[in-house]
Amino acid sequence: MILLMSSLSGVCQDLQKLALTKEDSAKGVLFKYEYNATDSYGNISLFLNNDKTYTYRQTSFAINDTSEGKWEISKDQLILKSTLQKNNIPVQISYGTNGDFTGSLNIAVVKNIAKQNLTDATVLVNNDTIECLPLTGQCTGSFESIKKVKVVFENGLSSEWICIKKGETKILLTVLSEISIENYIVMDDKKFKIEDNYLKLE
Repeated sequence: MILLMSSLSGVCQDLQKLALTKEDSAKGVLFKYEYNATDSYGNISLFLNNDKTYTYRQTSFAINDTSEGKWEISKDQLILKSTLQKNNIPVQISYGTNGDFTGSLNIAVVKNIAKQNLTDATVLVNNDTIECLPLTGQCTGSFESIKKVKVVFENGLSSEWICIKKGETKILLTVLSEISIENYIVMDDKKFKIEDNYLKLE
């Protein structure tokens, strides 16, 4: 899957500007761009909205990735910055016994705001070397107490370190988004050169 994603991203140098439909205009779309890779059955679409937000989708028979955030144009460049960045996944902490705890681990299975289990989420405890998987209740190291935690996903995205309230032992972590983090593409001031009716990835 990673190879296919790299291939699709690599060949996607030109996104072609398309005419807007009535439905697009009704939804507030200002510009629409698309790329179709016939050899890998891949598709990339980019919608730039009137309110300066964008939606980017990259799909094929094996992947369904997305990104959303803000866009701006500077001279002949389109710049995209996603809402979620590599180290700022929003996570809320709470305490109590009403979570899904496995074994003796006092960290519940990480969920999103739709109460769905995020099975690819691991939790770092106190430092970068102790990693726990709440789904199985197992950790790579031992600890006497939990002072801070960080939620980390398989694709490298993570929350910031979150301090634990003194005296609390049962920890619940909720990702404040319904977006599939494992399928999210981070755009950190990603630049495209604007040329006539095309966007060229720089």
